[in-house]
Amino acid sequence: MATYNKIQVEDKNEGEKIAWAQSKTKIIFGDDDLAIRCDTRQRDIPVTVDVCMDDQNNLTIGTGTGRYYVAQVEIPAQKFVEVEDPAEDAQEAAETAEGAEDKDTANTRKTHTEAVPLDMADVKLILWSLDDLQPAED
Repeated sequence: MATYNKIQVEDKNEGEKIAWAQSKTKIIFGDDDLAIRCDTRQRDIPVTVDVCMDDQNNLTIGTGTGRYYVAQVEIPAQKFVEVEDPAEDAQEAAETAEGAEDKDTANTRKTHTEAVPLDMADVKLILWSLDDLQPAED
């Protein structure tokens, strides 16, 4: 069973903040009003998700329809590691290389790149005050 670290939380300004909860790699805002799965939004560059409130106090993602900032979620860039293939794959590669001239069997190990699962401890949640709503900018 995987364990999930708690996210970093920063208060942008003083005052009451939106209710939120963390469930594995998901951040849930309000009373299940909006949820963000951080692992599916992770890319090869850092991603910032703006959580805003519109004129009817509905939560939105992005500043297009949102009028006021409520929170920002900063998701780090995806990390990758080089992983050696299982022994039988390496053995098969070595056998193939035996017949070839000038092949170095040390270089026959097969590897592949794997994405490292998102560590939620690297995700930052920035909370804005609901008392003094700041206009969202495109």
